[in-house]
Amino acid sequence: MANAVDHVDTLKRLLPPVSYAPAAGSVEAELRSAAALLDEAFAAALRLRMEADPRATGELLEDFELAYGVPDYCSDLELTVADRRLAVLAKITETGSQTPVYFERIAVALGYHDVHVVEYLPNTCEDECTDAITGDGWRNTWAIASSDSTRITYLDCEGPCNEPFANWTLIEPLQCLINRLKPAHTICFFDFGN
Repeated sequence: MANAVDHVDTLKRLLPPVSYAPAAGSVEAELRSAAALLDEAFAAALRLRMEADPRATGELLEDFELAYGVPDYCSDLELTVADRRLAVLAKITETGSQTPVYFERIAVALGYHDVHVVEYLPNTCEDECTDAITGDGWRNTWAIASSDSTRITYLDCEGPCNEPFANWTLIEPLQCLINRLKPAHTICFFDFGN
């Protein structure tokens, strides 16, 4: 970054050679004032160049979030500045997909490591007799399945009678994100077995 002395000297050299005496008191004061403004402008330009990168932004982070819709209704509201930057960057670079692998990767990124997608197709005469019976209505239905049931709490005999039979709130972020990203014409179930 240029300092004030550099700008003062530059401005002195830009004065018309005959009209002004660069060493005159009032001219020197004007040049120093203009140089200070130039220093501020250069510093602001350097900061703005850094702010244009969502990985390093600070002052423009809220503008990035507003422009890209982050955090969305699926996000945790208690995010650090670093997490907010990563969320903006993920939104900018998100390519999306409609493959099972894409949705499995989303689940893995959220900490669900034993996850796979189950696609339900209508039964045909070539299916095994042990396969689940699915009619034509299951054509656009699929599931995120996992044997990890530790995120779901079930009612036990020790609990009060007004507790729900199961509490699925710990998998709500995954449900919200998958339902937001899934193809609109499909239905997704979340099968977390015990």
